[in-house]
Amino acid sequence: MNLRELRRSQGLTQIALRKNLNSPPHRNTISRAEAGKNISILTAFELADALDVEIKELFEMVE
Repeated sequence: MNLRELRRSQGLTQIALRKNLNSPPHRNTISRAEAGKNISILTAFELADALDVEIKELFEMVE
């Protein structure tokens, strides 16, 4: 399963997921993460927390 599939399986849009983060990132950050592009480590940890996965699993999804 990749990051986009995980987000969708939880019924979240990119906007809804972005709003679930403690420090909402730039509006393109979620799509960048789903495309495997660079995001900040803080955002990566917040995404993992919001999606209820371990950080290791999150990084494995974008490899």
